[in-house]
This record gives sequence, C-alpha cells and structure tokens, in this order.
Amino acid sequence: MNNDKNLAKKPDHLIAQGVDDEPVESNLRLFKGRSYQIVTLIAVVYAAFHMLALNGVGIKVMTGGLVDIPFLPDFPIETWNFRIAHVAGALILGFLMFSATGFPDGQKPGSRAIRVVAYPLLICGLFSLGMAFYFAWEIASGSNWNGINKDIRFNEIWLYGAPLWVATGGSIILSWFDKQSRGRFAPHDFVLVVSTLAVAVYLITIYGTQMRNSTGTAFAPVGISMAAVAGTALIMELTRRVAGMALVVIATVFLVYVFIGEFLPSFLNSPVVAPAKPDTTSFV
Repeated sequence: MNNDKNLAKKPDHLIAQGVDDEPVESNLRLFKGRSYQIVTLIAVVYAAFHMLALNGVGIKVMTGGLVDIPFLPDFPIETWNFRIAHVAGALILGFLMFSATGFPDGQKPGSRAIRVVAYPLLICGLFSLGMAFYFAWEIASGSNWNGINKDIRFNEIWLYGAPLWVATGGSIILSWFDKQSRGRFAPHDFVLVVSTLAVAVYLITIYGTQMRNSTGTAFAPVGISMAAVAGTALIMELTRRVAGMALVVIATVFLVYVFIGEFLPSFLNSPVVAPAKPDTTSFV
C-alpha cells in the first residue's frame, strides 16, 4: 500500500503522462513573437477569404455600394480565381511553416554563404511579380493580349517566365541544403512565397480575359505554360515537405504519362471502347 501511494505522488510514474502532447513534425517551424504574429495574421486572412468567398459576402455588397475599396475581389468570386487564390494561399502558409529539411536537436543555423545566394533569387522573383502586375495594368488599359504578338511573347518568356523559373528552381534546390533555425524564416522560402504570388497574379489576370478559352491554340499566351510549370514545381515541393516523396513520385508518374502516353504500347494508351449495341432493326 505504501509503495502504491508513493507512486501516485510522483508524476514520473503516471502511465498517461504526456498523452495529450501533440507531436511536432521534424520540419515544422515553431515561431515566437513577431514571426508568430505574421503567420497568424496570414492564416486569419486566408480563412476569412474562404468564409467571405463561399458565402458571397463583400464590403461593397454589405454597404449597398457606398464603400468600394480598390483591388479587393467582389464576392462571390469567380470560380477559377477562387481556386488559384486558394492554392496560392496554402502554398504561402506552407512555405512559411514547413522547412525543406528537418530540425535535429542541437542544430546550428546553416551556412551564411548559402543564404546570401537567396537574395539574387529574390530579386528575380520580385521582378517576375512586377511584370505580372505590369501585364495586368496593360490588359486593364485595353491591350489586346494574345500569344501571337512578338512583343508580348518576348515579355512573357524573358521578362516574366525566365526570372520566375530561376527564382523557383533555384530556391527549391537551395532550400534542400540550407538548414535555418526552427524559429526563424528562411530567405529562400520568402523567394518561394514571391514566386507563388507571381504565378497567382499572372494566372488570375489572364484567366480574367478571353485568353482563358485559347488553350491549345496559337493564340494562347506562352506565359500560361511557364506559370503552370513553376506552379507545379511549387506544389510538388510543398507536397514533399508535408507528405513526403511517395505522393510526389505518384503525381510525377501521372504528369509524365500525359506527355508520353501516346508513345506507349496500345494497352496503355488506347481509349476504352464501349461495346456495340445489338442491331434490332431485323426484328422490326
């Protein structure tokens, strides 16, 4: 009896000790202070956006048209724009909250030289984002946007797409080697956030015009494909951080099949043919 009483008094011997503790992922950042407030604010805005968009609530509607704040979307938001904003917001939160590598106990901050390389990549990302806003301004000014105009094509390839690919690809690779401390933002992840915004702004701009119907034709702007490649890479990277490589490999197989399916053996690329209906005309 005395031994049982002594065990009950000592918390170290409680069987259920720590059962309510939530496991922390090895690559999850734990913020404090200003960083915690920034991430919380982004999460609140992201959740509020969904609540407003899905319920068709807007400031302009609620005030009967008296208050119209520029650049705010009108709700209910257009379906394609909602999906793009939904994915972009999730990517931004994911890159800020999850590191590309784990945080072992006693880990020291990574090499400063590696982090310095992220700043030129950030310039590329910001330049691409600025071009996306410039395209939006030109389209709003009445420019006839299409994939045939040589000037538009040049701007989309070399002033928007190329910097976007450099920023996105370079930052993803850089994040695999640089190990930032758990409670701090990493510069290369800021680059991925900027790249996400550059993709979202461009796609929302283009899909707000008749160019959304030009896919598969010569009129389709090449920037759509370049933004799609960068966006796919961003989604794959965040998927790897959150769910591991297995899901990335599966998704990659299906993506590759889209491009090489027609060259595979017939049983892998032939469409399913419905059985022919029996001829009943002879019985009439």
